[in-house]
Formats: sequence, C-alpha cells, structure tokens
Amino acid sequence: MGSMMVRNMSFIDNTKNFGILAVVIAVINVVGSVLFFTNEDVEDVWRIIAGIGGIVSALLMLVTGVAIATRRIPVFLEKLFPDGVSSKFGVLTGYTAAIGVATIVGLGPSLGDIIAGIIIGALLLFLVWILTND
Repeated sequence: MGSMMVRNMSFIDNTKNFGILAVVIAVINVVGSVLFFTNEDVEDVWRIIAGIGGIVSALLMLVTGVAIATRRIPVFLEKLFPDGVSSKFGVLTGYTAAIGVATIVGLGPSLGDIIAGIIIGALLLFLVWILTND
C-alpha cells in the first residue's frame, strides 16, 4: 500500500477560491430561478413573484461571489462587507449578510414563505451586525 497524500481544499484559506465557489453556486441558482417559471404546480401570480424574487436574489449572490473572487466590492455592496473581502472574517460576514438580503428579496411561492424569508433574512443581518460591531 502506498502512502496517501491528503490535500486540504483551500476554499476557506483562500478567499478568492471561496468567491469562485460562490459564483458557481449563484449561476446554478440563476438557472433554477429561471426554470421556476415553468413550475405549473404554483399559481401564476405566486410563480411570477417567486421567479422574479429568485432571479434577483441569485443575481445578488452572483455579484457577491464576483466581488469576493476579484476582491473588488461594488459601491452598493460596501455596507455588507464592513471588514472587506481580504480576510476570512470579512468574507464570512459579508457573504452571510448577502445571504440575509437575498433571503429577504428572494420572496417565495406563498405569503408564508415570504414572511419566513423576511424573518430569516433579518436574523442573519442582525447576526452579522452583532459580529461586526464592537
């Protein structure tokens, strides 16, 4: 038996790699959100609301992933990254804040889903606020 070499994935150690992973996940979410429009099990009005909300939230996460990967934060995302994108803590808190905002704007296929999204998104934003304010 030969020796096995275990290599650590550097998604956590290298913030740029994490950003690339976030971009890939966001692209998959954009495709899924577009495909949601074909879901005939959901009423037309809720399908449109959830589809548009899903696309907006997926695009927000895509821009967030690109910002992390390129280490350039667009002006409209600066508030989500109070510690920047060069540190692990800055990426973790910024990405969590972006998930919070995306959860709020993502809407859902029912009023209950929308209310739950607003509550969960607000809790995530509150958690980030606690972590980033001394």
